Amino acid sequence: MKLISNEPLYLTFGRLSKIYIEVLSKKLNNLVIEKNFFVMLLIYDYNQKLSQKDIAGMLNIDKSSMVRITDYLCEKGFIERSINKSDRRAHVLKLTESGLNAIPQIQKSVSETNLSALSGVNQTDLDNFYTIMDNIFTNLGKMPKDQYFMSFQKIKQS
Repeated sequence: MKLISNEPLYLTFGRLSKIYIEVLSKKLNNLVIEKNFFVMLLIYDYNQKLSQKDIAGMLNIDKSSMVRITDYLCEKGFIERSINKSDRRAHVLKLTESGLNAIPQIQKSVSETNLSALSGVNQTDLDNFYTIMDNIFTNLGKMPKDQYFMSFQKIKQS
């Protein structure tokens, strides 16, 4: 797939996100979940002390989207939510035993996917890439915007 230099960035990033999720999902197809692996990694990386609101802020998603993600992962048995003892309005998310058991496989699959995606990219180019991405996030973050929900759904193959 060739990048088109005058293509709107959202198309380039959208295509890249789609193929990345497809590759990662294929590596993790033995899990009973098809998506939202990143939420589990955040919960794990922050020692299971994040609220739904914390994660929504980190991912720049609205409350209702976060509730859908939380419901999905709870229904699949990978996380559980509990009331925050210091703020009863907040829900703290924790990994279940199944969620904790899945973390090493998710971490390994993300690492492998990243290594494959970045194969042939030298450290200087990689550093420049992350600097450019940070600049794009900063620049767009300063602009007025509407809220959108992005959702990747696995296509059922017959």
